[in-house]
Order: sequence, then structure tokens, then C-alpha cells
Amino acid sequence: MMKKIITTALQLQIWRQLDIQFAYMLTKKEAFQQTLILAITCLSANMKEGHVCLPLNLLSPNKLFKGRYPSLAYQAWQITGSLSMNDWEKILLLSDIVSDGSTVTPLVLNKKKLYTYRMWHYENTVANFFKHMRQPVEEKEEKIINILNTFFPKSNDDELNWQKIALAVAITNQITLIFGGPGTGKTSLIAKLLASLILLNTKKHFNVKIAAPTGKAARKLHESLITNLNYLKLTDHQKKNLYQKAVTLHKLLGIKLLNNQRTLHHKNNQLNANVIVIDEASMIDLTMMNNLIEALSPNTRVIFFGDHCQLSSVEPGYILGDLYIHATKKYSQKRIKEISRLTGYLLPINNNSNKTQDIADSSCFLHKNYRFNKHSGINNLANAINQSDKKNTLKILNSKSYKDISYFPTKTEKDYQNMITHCISGYHKYLHSIQQNDTPKNILKKFNMYKILCAVREGSFGIYQINKYIETVLINNNIIKIDNTYNYIGRPIIITSNDTSLELYNGDCGLILPNTKQKLQAYFLLENNNIKIIPINLLPEHETSFAITVHKSQGSEFNQISLILPNKKLPILTKELFYTALTRAHQSFCLYAQDDIIIYTISNKIKRHSNLINKL
Repeated sequence: MMKKIITTALQLQIWRQLDIQFAYMLTKKEAFQQTLILAITCLSANMKEGHVCLPLNLLSPNKLFKGRYPSLAYQAWQITGSLSMNDWEKILLLSDIVSDGSTVTPLVLNKKKLYTYRMWHYENTVANFFKHMRQPVEEKEEKIINILNTFFPKSNDDELNWQKIALAVAITNQITLIFGGPGTGKTSLIAKLLASLILLNTKKHFNVKIAAPTGKAARKLHESLITNLNYLKLTDHQKKNLYQKAVTLHKLLGIKLLNNQRTLHHKNNQLNANVIVIDEASMIDLTMMNNLIEALSPNTRVIFFGDHCQLSSVEPGYILGDLYIHATKKYSQKRIKEISRLTGYLLPINNNSNKTQDIADSSCFLHKNYRFNKHSGINNLANAINQSDKKNTLKILNSKSYKDISYFPTKTEKDYQNMITHCISGYHKYLHSIQQNDTPKNILKKFNMYKILCAVREGSFGIYQINKYIETVLINNNIIKIDNTYNYIGRPIIITSNDTSLELYNGDCGLILPNTKQKLQAYFLLENNNIKIIPINLLPEHETSFAITVHKSQGSEFNQISLILPNKKLPILTKELFYTALTRAHQSFCLYAQDDIIIYTISNKIKRHSNLINKL
């Protein structure tokens, strides 16, 4: 009977063949094989969706398969013995492949949550690291005050400067978390932080390493950082120490292949660095965070920057989101007095706690947004989405008073066709620039002003179909002409796999354009305003990119954004996805969706099964 359940689950794409094979491999000598297969297959499928573990209550008939297939779930539950949660716990712990973690077994059952041993171990490593992250660094307060006042001169304004507070927190702590959304000045703060640390440094050698989860994010951080450092008054020698190239976390740790657990740097060969700065920390998964922690030497300062409201990592874990829960607690009284002495700001007194709160005392939130006016539609919509405020979200979208927000419902076929027409019009300047034989740099600049974002890849509202429709319209209007290699002048492409030799990374966007000899090549505009040219035949995997997924847009910015949401309620639709798409826009945001889908999306929060919050 279990084979029938498996066949149906595979057909419905609830499980993958890999999930089944994993379960059979572990249970071939087990007495309760049918029962264990259900639990292990569900665990494997859960991990594919980004969860760290499988809570046993998800094996109940009303929650199995997320409640979407009640008849199939009830059959599976019956076949395995109609078990209660206590029954599941007893049977699992009777198996030779499951333990409570005190011995090494393939699986661990802890607090009624089933893990692979590796994930359980990683979660413990990460929890122990951040639970004891308040490690004060002894620096002379007078010197710190002078540095803080150099970068943030005193003013008559009573408003708290959270960048100054964040700098004070980071200078006086070995491990720090800085939370801030787009436009809160994270990159400029990183430059001031590095400059501050080098001014405080008394050693001859000062080794700085800067990293981000993706190649695109690392390159953008590097170019922005160089620009910001140039504005700071430092000696050439000091600047030389700070002009370190930002790299991916994979490169920092010496991981050669994606998903390869073997690293060059680990607990027996730790990183040689005085300071490590890591940006886009929301994208760090549990495995990567574990690898990073093990590679850190005891005296290395680490500063994490990230936006907890953005999409989480693709792989298992939601670490920054879990840390945020603890970081929002108030500073301890001792920490408040210290920050007040250093910055001159009177912070609100915390009357509820005399004890040190490690994560809160080692964190800071950048509240002020320098990109969006606080009265702008984008800023107000972002706040409404983060608060899951359904009424206000729809009110803002339907309001005519915000010039930077547009909303077009997509209820009919005509609405859909109008959407395609509107989306193409967003690319008018770049298409016109091609027809005028403009320079590649100007064409790229105009192309990068606008982007269509989709929540999904498949279906009428997915990137594949939207890209196809746009190309069809452009072909019918004689704007593009596709050759036998499926390329054309002006074809936008997005790289979908990393190629370190070419320094092209997953998520990089470029254009296919002719060179002076009218031969088509790929052109990419870099952060420093230079052009990278790559022969088409050398390009790594890529696809057309008039429209890209919201996930691929992380770390990018555009003047204008059009977001297309599907007409079905799907698990991928979350408020984090909506917020991430919205905050890619500098100047204007246009939404194509339906009211019920919008309400569903902002009501749906990313939930990753783990026990990290409790362990912290």
C-alpha cells in the first residue's frame, strides 16, 4: 500500500525521487520500514523547501502534505498505524538510525523534531555561537568618542543617528548584527566601520576580509565600498589595507563546488583575518553559517549586515529572521549607559532587565531611510507589507495621491494583454536607444533603469511565458529579429550559473549587442561604470531576462519595477517576496495582481521549521 502512496505523491510532485531513495537507503534493515519511510521522506521533502527539521505534528492526518490532499494523507496515516505524536516518538527512538543526538546516527529526534544528524549539529553550532556573541572589545572610550564624532559630527538635532549608534555597537563588540533595509546606508556605514577599526588598530598588519553570499552581491558591495572609502580622510597606507576585494562566502571559505561540504578553511585551518564584514546576511543558510563559524579564529571581529524583511536563503535555514526575534529586545541597562557615553545620545532606559542580553546588546537597527521619502508610496507600502496590514496595503495601492505607486488588477484577458503592453513600454528608452545605434554603455544604462519581476517561473504569469509574449510582440512589430542561434540585437540575458574565470555570477544581467564588426557579443555594465564584453560562445548558462524572478533580483536596484503576481494562491507568495520586489525600486513601482492574491501574499509569512529561536 505504501508503494501506491509513493506513486501518487510523486505524480502530485509532493515528493521527489530523491526523497524516496533517501528513505529506502536508511530503512532497508529496519523493522518499522513503512512507518519510517513516511517520516524520512517527509523530512527530506521538508528540507528541500528550506526547513531544517520535521516537527512530528506534521505527520498527523490533518497536517500531512500541508493539508492539501486530505484523502491521500489519511490513507498514508492509516497505513503507518494511525500513530499519535507520542507513538511516532517511541517508534523513531526504537530505530537504530535515530537517536537523541548523544550518539552519532543518521537522524536525530530532539524536542519532537526530526533532523538529519548534520542539520541538528549545525543548528547547535550556530545557536552556541550567537547565544554567546556579546564579547566586549576593550578600547579606550576617549579614542572611540573622537572617531565617532569625526564620522558623525555633533549637531543640534535631537534625532538619534542610528548609524552612529550602530558604529558604536560594532566598535565595542567582537560579533555584531546590523539590521537595515534598502536605503538605510549600510554600505556607507561599512566604509566608516572599517575606517574606524583601522584607526583604532595598533598592529602593523591589519587583515580585512569582505564577503557576501552571491557573486553579484559581492561585486556590488566591493564597487560601492571603494566609492564610499574615497570620501573618507585616510592615508594611502590605510586605504590600501581597506581596499580588499569583496568575495563570495564560497570563495572566502575555499569551497570549490556548490553544496560541497569540504572547505579549505575550517576549525583546523581557520581564516587569517582581523575583521570580516558580511553583507546580505539574510541569504546565508544553515550549512554556510556553520562552515563560517567553524572557520573563524577566536580573535576575529565579525560584523553581519542584512535585512531580515527580505527573502531568506534558498537552502535550509532562516537564521537572520530567527536572530531578529532576539535582537528586538531592548539593550541591557549596562549597554545603554555605555552607548550613551560614546554617542552622547540619551537612549530609553530599560527598567525590565539588569542582565546582559547577548544578541540585543550586540545588535543595532538602522531605522532611517535615506533613499525613500517617509511620505512616499514605496516607503508607506513597504511598512504596510511588513506589518501585514491588508487594509492599508490595498488603500495605498488604490490611492491616486502616490505618484510612485501604480496598481493594475489582472482579472480578464484584456487586463492581461494590457499588462504585456504596459510592461513593454517600460523598456521603450532602451529599445529606442538600440534603434538609434547608441553606445553599448548607454543602451545598458537605459535597460538597467527598469525591470519586470515575477513571483514564479511557470504559467501565464511566470517569467518564461512573459518573456515569450514580450519577444513575440517585439517580433511582430519588427523591433527585433531572431537569428538561427536564438539571439538578436538587444536580447537581455541573465546568467544562471557562476563562472569565476569570467567573473560572471548567477544573477548578472547583460545585453546581446553588435560590436564594431557587427558580430554579436554579450555586454555587461559593472558597478564601476566599466563594460565587460564576453563572446557569446563563452557565456555560462543564461536565459532571456525581460522578466526575472524576485529571488534573482535580490541585491539589485532599478529606477522602476513592475511586479507580476500569479492569479493563484501559491506557497511561494509571501510578504517577504512582496517586500523584496518593492524595495528593488528607486523611483516607481507598478503592481499587476488581484486583490485576493495581494491579501493572501501579505498574510503569508516565511516559516522555516527549526528550533534555533528556542536554542538562542
